[in-house]
Amino acid sequence: QNTRSFTMLIRNDRQFPCVTTTCLPDATILVSHIRDCRIKCLARTQCEAASFYQSNLTCQLFDNISSSNMTLEAATG
Repeated sequence: QNTRSFTMLIRNDRQFPCVTTTCLPDATILVSHIRDCRIKCLARTQCEAASFYQSNLTCQLFDNISSSNMTLEAATG
């Protein structure tokens, strides 16, 4: 059985914006809870970060964030 684990940092009211405009989420899915967003990220081998938006139940999954110069910034809206 293959298992995968990593530390997932959760910050309320923060998101992973890209420094460049060419960086987009690798997947955007609808989920009912932040827990489901975390599970979806863990299920994807290449997923390194996720942003969950409670307002519309959207989960954005990001791959290769280390090469995208991403930083946390305050969410707006």
